[in-house]
Amino acid sequence: MLRTTLYRVVQIAAALAALLFLVPTSVGGAASYVQVTGNSMYPTLRQGDVVLLTRDDRYQVGDIIAYKSELLGGEVVIHRITAVRPNGRYATQGDHNDFIDQYEPSVQDILGKQAVRLPGAATVTQRLTGVTGMVVLIFGVGAIMMIRPRSPHGRHRRRAMRGRIS
Repeated sequence: MLRTTLYRVVQIAAALAALLFLVPTSVGGAASYVQVTGNSMYPTLRQGDVVLLTRDDRYQVGDIIAYKSELLGGEVVIHRITAVRPNGRYATQGDHNDFIDQYEPSVQDILGKQAVRLPGAATVTQRLTGVTGMVVLIFGVGAIMMIRPRSPHGRHRRRAMRGRIS
């Protein structure tokens, strides 16, 4: 009984922690997501990867950041910081590019820095957006939530109760 309860508490705590970490900032969470398109960050990031971002007050040379570029009409760019300017702006460049980006984002432009790379996750999420994918996702999560350790006493208890009922 205690083991089952403890397992359930750990399971719920892990689910809540994952939820808090994975919920987008637009709905009060701590994370932002960027889907990698193009090859400017190859081989570090590849097209179809999803990058989980976390916000920070300051960023350093070498950090991979995602920002909204005013020169590209607010399009999100994910590149590496190559220099921090005295005015507080950041020089960035794609790992696969041989030029520094023309637009230098400020802290306000930055969505966050790379916390986790999920290789090829965009392909998976695109498949999960369809009806079939959603059904598979719902049943999969349901099946995982139903998994729990068996009580060694449960089988004997059921046998004893069966004997009383008959």
